[in-house]
Amino acid sequence: PKLLDYFDVASIGSQLERVFACVNRSNVLVLFNDDMRANAKSVYESVLKFLSLESDGRDHFPSVNDAKEVRSSLMMEVSHFVASAKKALGIQGGFGLIEKINVVRKPRTPLSDSFRGELVAAFQEEISKLERLTGRDLTAWRN
Repeated sequence: PKLLDYFDVASIGSQLERVFACVNRSNVLVLFNDDMRANAKSVYESVLKFLSLESDGRDHFPSVNDAKEVRSSLMMEVSHFVASAKKALGIQGGFGLIEKINVVRKPRTPLSDSFRGELVAAFQEEISKLERLTGRDLTAWRN
C-alpha cells in the first residue's frame, strides 16, 4: 500500500533531502531526465567520470521503455496463456513473436493542461526543494 502513496513516491525533493542528510553530497550524483533527453552522451560521460570509469566511446543511446499500444488484446491474452503453459511444462526460450507483432510503439499522450496544472500546484514545494538542493533552475517544470 505504501507504493500507492504516489505523492510520497514522487516527492523527489524530500527524498533527496533525506539522502543528503545521510550521505556526503560529493558521493551523490543527481541526474535529470531532461538532460538525458537533450544530450544522453554528455550525461553518460558525466556518470562515468563520477564513478571514475573509462569511457567506452559509446555514442548511441536507444530509447528504452517507449510507450506501447497493443493491437489485439485477445492476441495478447493468447500469448500470455501460451507463455504460462510453456513455463508450467518446463519449456524455456522462445522469441515472443506474437508480442513483437502485436505491440506497436507510439508517442506518449501528453498530459492535459488542467492535470498538469494540478500536478505543478501539488508539487510546488518539492520543485522548490529540488532547486535549492541542486542549484538548478526548474522554472520550466512549472510552466
